[in-house]
Amino acid sequence: MTYDQEEIEKIDATKTELSSLGVSEITELIGKTFVSVDIEDGEILFKQDKDNYIRFYHRQDCCETVDIVDVDSSLSLLENTPILRAEEIKKYEDYGYESYTWTFYTFATKYGIVTVMWRGISNGYYNEEVDIETKGTIK
Repeated sequence: MTYDQEEIEKIDATKTELSSLGVSEITELIGKTFVSVDIEDGEILFKQDKDNYIRFYHRQDCCETVDIVDVDSSLSLLENTPILRAEEIKKYEDYGYESYTWTFYTFATKYGIVTVMWRGISNGYYNEEVDIETKGTIK
């Protein structure tokens, strides 16, 4: 199944509502094409080649855990075609003795949409965020 721009725009119709939840666009991915998108060692790698890639990971500090807990579709939908949409949504929960950060990444191409869910847990003192790093030049 493929999606055209009009269908992607329909899917994006709720974007205004989502902005109140803290939706942010990941501009460094939009319009870029990657030969592979894989999960390796708890990281997501968007690769153009071995020297040029974007990495989603967590820089470990001490006493926190940040993991990928769900991928709702095949990452291969994001390969060899331009990324049309890349967004991040965060939700924070605090239970006094334990803190959670839920981070949702939604990526869309003409072939489909993939959402990746990360969960960060700590005592509230440590960073529970997902880090994004660009290596090389992304064209």
